[in-house]
Amino acid sequence: MVVKVKRPRLRIRLAAGRPLDLASALGGGGGPGGPSGPGGAPDAAAALAAVPAGSSLEMKDGVMEIELGDGPGVRLEGLQLDASPQPGGGLRGRAAFSAGEYRGPGGEWKGLSGDASFVAAGAELRFEPLSIRADGLSLSGRATLREAGAPLLEGALDAAIEMDRMARFFPEGAAPAGQLRASLTGSVRGGGPQARGDLELANLRLWGLSVGTLRSDVVIDDAVHLRGIRAHHHNVRQAQRE
Repeated sequence: MVVKVKRPRLRIRLAAGRPLDLASALGGGGGPGGPSGPGGAPDAAAALAAVPAGSSLEMKDGVMEIELGDGPGVRLEGLQLDASPQPGGGLRGRAAFSAGEYRGPGGEWKGLSGDASFVAAGAELRFEPLSIRADGLSLSGRATLREAGAPLLEGALDAAIEMDRMARFFPEGAAPAGQLRASLTGSVRGGGPQARGDLELANLRLWGLSVGTLRSDVVIDDAVHLRGIRAHHHNVRQAQRE
């Protein structure tokens, strides 16, 4: 049997200092007021809970909102989901969205789209592989959201970003150009990130001047720390060959 739901809505709000209840968020029913979300739209959690073993769930044109207290927030629209209950409990499936917005560390990003395979079981939600795209932005990797007394997000990420999309982080007139590539592994607990990896700024230009390519180790906590910065300029490489 296939359970089909059109235009469902799922809203997850995580208050600061409160533990994450993934079981309720993903399959705990609609709560008071029945299985309808805002505006009478079907409630996605209630739909998940209603899928019997051996069946599958199809969602189309859904909306998902995730808010982490006063911190980051995500809104996904055009959500498509295919999921099936697993014999030992939980869900396995694939999801995609066509329009998304993010606000939080790193600023605001709109025009997002993406897809992922996922497994939800008990107090853990795992996305692997995970892909997010936008104009000048490409992210791929894996992520696990886990309840461990407090929400814990951990995973690995490969990012490619056109530097002109990062202009908000530079002084006025810097007009950054080039490509940022990063490979990171880490976690976010209680709103605080902990990550490390490699960073490359390729074909970097600032204030109209060519900086070349910079490579560095990167550590992220309450700030971004670049260690062992190595510069590589195309003109220098050409002179060495001659």
